[in-house]
Amino acid sequence: MKTIHFISLLITLNTLILHSQVKDIWTAYEDESSGLYGFKDEDGNIKVTPGYLGFMLAQKFTDIVAVMEENNKSYYLTKKGTKVGSDSLFMSDNSFDCESEGFIRFSDKKKSTVGMFSSEGIVVIPADYNFLSQVRNGLIIGVKGGTKEYWNNDSTDEHWSIKGGTIYLIDVKNNILVKDFTGEDNLDYNSLTIEDEPSTDSLKESFTGVNGKFYTFYDNEKTFKNWFIYNFLDGLNKDNLLNHTYSKVMYWTEDNGWVSKTGKDFIEDNFDLIISRLGDLKSDSADYFISLESFVITPPELGKEFERYFDNCGNLKITQYPLMDVVINHKNGNDFYQDHFEFFKTENGFKLLMVTIRNGQLK
Repeated sequence: MKTIHFISLLITLNTLILHSQVKDIWTAYEDESSGLYGFKDEDGNIKVTPGYLGFMLAQKFTDIVAVMEENNKSYYLTKKGTKVGSDSLFMSDNSFDCESEGFIRFSDKKKSTVGMFSSEGIVVIPADYNFLSQVRNGLIIGVKGGTKEYWNNDSTDEHWSIKGGTIYLIDVKNNILVKDFTGEDNLDYNSLTIEDEPSTDSLKESFTGVNGKFYTFYDNEKTFKNWFIYNFLDGLNKDNLLNHTYSKVMYWTEDNGWVSKTGKDFIEDNFDLIISRLGDLKSDSADYFISLESFVITPPELGKEFERYFDNCGNLKITQYPLMDVVINHKNGNDFYQDHFEFFKTENGFKLLMVTIRNGQLK
């Protein structure tokens, strides 16, 4: 089977641009006298004078950012100071959109549709879609022909979903790659290959492209479950735990809430309790499930280290760095409780990062 790796000139150039701007990411800061926000570079130099409301502002400014002035006027601001998309900001869950790989979504309020700007504020995808995902590895999921349904039957509510329509996988040039695409956030879009035949790998999913090729991705949930059962649980001992634990672990205590400890100390101090809970999963009667989470609590002292795993708005890039929660159900008479072991996908594989154990004392 011939495999063609998906490395377009556009994606390559975009990656080079992003790398060249790593040292030029501006950070939001508050002016104490006015309470308004602007941006500073890494040396503390003011790059954007405070004039924006902070509650809707991205934490980081790479190329283009959504802003709202004190008079509630909103628009997109580029690094060159260009203002575009006045009063057409895309919102979801009561938040403005955040730049992704040099692109940002905008809304056509009259048509209730979505398009996308480049980092220069140029329309690269017209507002012809009911919905567009953020850009992930140069790829976007778009929906056409659907209808927006508000969760509370309130058109002023920013909580909504799209019902019906055709789902497409497109690129940043608005080229349709796959029609009737069924992939969601469970896929690792950075693992894309384009193949002549569908993959026979049980950990992958393949989708027929309009060009007759097969767009193939690793499924994060399947990949994690396979690793967890056949690698992690099968070799459940102290060395294996230490090898698959992050350098710092966040864990829940009744007295102090979330606290952190080095991974080595955490395993050493709690080894017997952890082994007893995880060891139960080897039983055929084990009651547990695995879910994909989007909210991660990181040790405060590792804030800088974790920045690469988040977008400019502080949201986890869950398709590239998924957080998988192993939830263990326990029932003792009328007493029901759950343990959580949350594993974070890093460049070095899955690592235990967060732990909650009920009816047991973590130290």
